[in-house]
Amino acid sequence: AGGSGGWCGCVATDAAETWLVAGWGDGFLCSIDLNTLGSVACMPTAAAPLACTFEPSSDFHLMSVGAETGLYHWRLTGELETRATCSSPSALGLATMRMANGGHVTAVGGSEGTVDIFCDPSYCAFTLSLPAEA
Repeated sequence: AGGSGGWCGCVATDAAETWLVAGWGDGFLCSIDLNTLGSVACMPTAAAPLACTFEPSSDFHLMSVGAETGLYHWRLTGELETRATCSSPSALGLATMRMANGGHVTAVGGSEGTVDIFCDPSYCAFTLSLPAEA
C-alpha cells in the first residue's frame, strides 16, 4: 500500500488505532488494517488528499479533502458515500467534532480564506469568510 503513490499528504488512525488511512500525491487514499498490515482499499480522488480524519464515533467512515473543491465521505472499505463542494478551489485542512446530540460538525479550510461548516457531510451548511488583512 502506498509507496508507489508518490508523496504522502495525510495520515489518520481510528480511535482504537486498528485502522490507518494515508493520502498519496498521485490522488488516492489507502486504508490499512494495522493488525495485519494489509491494504483494505484504495480510494481515488480528483487530486492529492491533504487531510483526512475518521468520522467521530465511527471506525468505518472517514472524510478527506485535498487540492480540489471536494469534501469526500468514505466507507473504510472504499465506497464513496458522498462528495460535497467546498467554497475554496483547494481544500487544505479539516477538523471534526462530535456534538452532545450524537451528530458531528466538520470544518474545512482552504485557499480562499473561508471555512466551510458541514453538519452533514453531503452539503455545506454555511461558510465563514475571514476578513482580509488591512
